[in-house]
Amino acid sequence: IGLRKAYASLIDSERTGGAAAESNRKKLNALYASFVQAHGAINESDGLNILKKVRDPFYPSLAALEVKGATGYRPAMILSRPTMRAAKALSEPTIEDAFVLARNKSMSLDMEALAKDAKVTVSEATKVLVDAGAIFKTPVGNYEVSDVYLSGNVRRKLHEAEAALNDGDESMAGNIAALKKVIPPDEPYYRIEAKLGAPWVSASQYRDFVSELLGVSGADKDDIKVENRMGRWVVQFENPRFNHRPEATAVWGMQAYPFSKLVRAAMNNTSVTIRVRDADGNVVVSPGLTEEANTKIGNIREHFSSWVWSDIDRRSVLEKKYNEVMRAIAAPRFDGSFLRMEGMALQRGTHEFSLRAHQTDAIWRGLVNQMGIYAHEVGTGKTYTMAGLAVE
Repeated sequence: IGLRKAYASLIDSERTGGAAAESNRKKLNALYASFVQAHGAINESDGLNILKKVRDPFYPSLAALEVKGATGYRPAMILSRPTMRAAKALSEPTIEDAFVLARNKSMSLDMEALAKDAKVTVSEATKVLVDAGAIFKTPVGNYEVSDVYLSGNVRRKLHEAEAALNDGDESMAGNIAALKKVIPPDEPYYRIEAKLGAPWVSASQYRDFVSELLGVSGADKDDIKVENRMGRWVVQFENPRFNHRPEATAVWGMQAYPFSKLVRAAMNNTSVTIRVRDADGNVVVSPGLTEEANTKIGNIREHFSSWVWSDIDRRSVLEKKYNEVMRAIAAPRFDGSFLRMEGMALQRGTHEFSLRAHQTDAIWRGLVNQMGIYAHEVGTGKTYTMAGLAVE
């Protein structure tokens, strides 16, 4: 039990980089030597066997205080020198040093604590880090590190920064310049695949399309209702005669199926099955009518792809809307090189141990996103990445 307590104290002091680490190591070494002299090797003692039977959580750690060799057990490395990365403590950290230390402490950036560590004012620390492009002030007054701020929906962030600049916040000029550099380039309309049901096309524009299919114009268009309900498009005709127009029963639709439902299926990219009653009165699937209906759906979807760009004004509006919605996300570039991985082993077996760059980057990505899939190839160290993510 004494060894277990001494081991815990040593681990805590090593991890935090405390000055007591070496004195705790000497204490553990003395207890270990005393135990071996009185009872022999720890791994051959009744005491350790008892801890193993009761599944004491410190059993593996105590067993690891010894290494088995050809002639018996010998003291493990931790009894003679440090075995893990300690928290870095700087007596006179620069602003840049304090920034790295702060990022290792928390996901949120505490500028007051950072400035206190660097022994400068908050405004001085902020100016240095903003000028270096390490952090950005958001329109609401918070600060975000660059790889977080310059990723995600950067078009929305740009609009927010521009609005703040218009309201008098001149510090947003730097944000705007940086965001413009990472915004995905606009796609010209002729490279955009416009599919019927796409979320970046408005309900009113879909109504225009349906009204043109039906040959309806003017105030009659108001009787065509198109809306998106929880990700599904709904099409309704308040004027029931629309389902009986020649365009709805012959040109684009068919008599055996309401045109409003046919358009709804086309917008939601679903197929339909038409059932009829046979000579005996049983409800059965009609292969012919079903095929005809789905062919009509395909024709409507194909026609939309050409209709959507046929009008110059509509083309301009939709090209801008597509890029605003579908070309808004900047792929993040996660740089985890600042992570010190405090508490991580210094060695793996007899060799020095450090995580690779792609592993620390992956750990930082997980911390930022709070989710993720790590589909790295076999042998690239996913287990260590998961362990590092859990520790951090």
